[in-house]
Amino acid sequence: MAMLKVKIADGDRWIDVTLANISPTGFMVRATVVPPVGDTVHIQHRGTMLKGEVVWVTRTRFGVQSFGKINLSELLAKVAIDVKPSLSTSRQQGKWWHWRNR
Repeated sequence: MAMLKVKIADGDRWIDVTLANISPTGFMVRATVVPPVGDTVHIQHRGTMLKGEVVWVTRTRFGVQSFGKINLSELLAKVAIDVKPSLSTSRQQGKWWHWRNR
């Protein structure tokens, strides 16, 4: 999975962080400020809420064990909402190969 910008709860406000890795049982976050091991974190992305316990930390990253199974298909489907097709995907495949066939 590519890195994904998400929001994390920090008291009364939500701050931007990067979800760098995710599996059905947890995720890794890159952030400028990391919570201590044992803290519960809430991550939000387009209506999907992920919640878990911080199990390891480094200076700019931390790992979270999810409290429930993460539905990767649902999360990835929401990521695709903002993906805009490039001009090449709107054309029929193979058209640019015409110069090689001559």
